[in-house]
Amino acid sequence: MKRKRLIVQLLLILALVGVSVALFVIGKGHQLLIDNKRATIDGKRVEAYEWVNVYLDGATKPIELEEDDRQMGKVSGPWHNIRIEILENEKVVKTYERRFTVGLANSFILSIQKMVAEKDDWLTPR
Repeated sequence: MKRKRLIVQLLLILALVGVSVALFVIGKGHQLLIDNKRATIDGKRVEAYEWVNVYLDGATKPIELEEDDRQMGKVSGPWHNIRIEILENEKVVKTYERRFTVGLANSFILSIQKMVAEKDDWLTPR
């Protein structure tokens, strides 16, 4: 009887630890430093965009970036969506959307130029 009770208690403790880890990963906050600066991609220099609107996780208010600007966005959890609108003369010229996953690092640098060029290193831990 005592052995059965001990096994049940151990299983409950393991379940509690598992739920705690899952809640930590799902609720962890991250800072994204969004770059609209010149970048070198495959040996070519790519200039910054004149004006960019960035929407994180379906936000209605964009993060606005001018040329050679860097802004911070905050997100929670591991799974995210990003939509980037490139503007010229106050009109949307191109729109890019992507889903991405972040690790356990606290902050990341997101390069708009590398994301548009579809490079793998567009999101790097800081």
